Amino acid sequence: MNVLKKHLFLVICAAVVVVALIALLWPIKFSFNASLEEGMQTRIKKATDIMGLRNSNIEIAGVTGPEGMKGVICQTAIDLRTDAQKYMKEQAESIVSEASTLNMRNRVALKDGQLEIFNKEPVPLLMGKPFHNFLPVGASGQDFPKVRVAAEEAIAAWVRQLAGVGPQFDINVLSKPLETRVAEEVARQVPETGTGTGPTNILLNKDQLKQQVARKAIVDYSKEVRCYVSRKSFFVRHPNEDNFIARPQEAAFETFVDSWLQQDVVAALAKVNGDSMAVTSSPIKALNSIMIGRTTTEGVNMAGNLFQTVNRDVVNVASADASGGLDPARSMTGRVASDKYDTVHFTIVMVLQPKAINAFMDELYRQNNGYTLLNVGLETVDPWEAMTTGYNYGDGAVVRVTLTVEALLFRGWTLPLMPAKIRTQLGVKELAAP
Repeated sequence: MNVLKKHLFLVICAAVVVVALIALLWPIKFSFNASLEEGMQTRIKKATDIMGLRNSNIEIAGVTGPEGMKGVICQTAIDLRTDAQKYMKEQAESIVSEASTLNMRNRVALKDGQLEIFNKEPVPLLMGKPFHNFLPVGASGQDFPKVRVAAEEAIAAWVRQLAGVGPQFDINVLSKPLETRVAEEVARQVPETGTGTGPTNILLNKDQLKQQVARKAIVDYSKEVRCYVSRKSFFVRHPNEDNFIARPQEAAFETFVDSWLQQDVVAALAKVNGDSMAVTSSPIKALNSIMIGRTTTEGVNMAGNLFQTVNRDVVNVASADASGGLDPARSMTGRVASDKYDTVHFTIVMVLQPKAINAFMDELYRQNNGYTLLNVGLETVDPWEAMTTGYNYGDGAVVRVTLTVEALLFRGWTLPLMPAKIRTQLGVKELAAP
């Protein structure tokens, strides 16, 4: 206490100093807090603005895409994206152009890799032969039945090529049933008059003679041809001139397309069988049938049912329209039609060795870039049962296969050949320049 009294003056002075300091610093405290709060609010606003930029699309004039670019606007990024989109578009157009060029190989006349133009129109080919002025848009008065005759001649040539017989061979023989061939041979050996060229005892047993003739005919025939094939193996959409008279341009165009597809099938099949000279040694034993285009509910292919279309016979028209011509319910690829191509489905039925299926499809792919295998159906074949109907497939297992194939025809070269009515059916509004 004595100490406090002794230094009372110093204590009072210290208290005055403390009060003065508090009075001096108190406004600074609030000013500093306000400054801190203001700075924090500014940073929050910047962060909010940045987040907003990151989560919003940046609109670039003349540039569209499935998803806008997100983030802080950066001119370098904008330029890079614009250049990338331009490059991708150019590459896509280049790929389509190249695919279209490959797609028209052996189907239209080419010069230096480009469409050969005759009187401002492309020139379609059938078995390598050019048909000038047969499919120009708006043409009339042409001798369109000549196209049907040329198609029939092409089928005859394909039969000879696959069977491995020369031009002097009567291909009508290839279409004769076994019973007819046997009956003709028996009649030759045993005339109805009762006299024949064979031994007398044969006259007493025609049934036995028929069996002998049948066995010999089956075996000999399988040695004479390399593949069982006939005119009936090929698809003919217009078997007479009626359609060529009623709708000449459409019938001619459909005949060309049918021939182009079957020509590729023949080339692939011949490549697989190679140098085989007999059915028994050929990987592909028989070409049973080819069916091209859409079918009716009765399974009959009718004129005008060539292309797959979005708005006809579609399971779900709305989904196909909304997806830009894609309908997954239609096929494995879902492709129906687009502004770049049209789609044709066709089936091939053959008897072959199982290992020949992949070999055949590989060769078909090599013929043209527009083919896609959609489905494979297999059925076992009893060789003994086949013998009873006149077919000797040789040793080893064989199957009957049904291949469903998709073919794309690029509009870059088909539209100048396509008649107006077919373009209307496909929804083509403008004719592309050749």
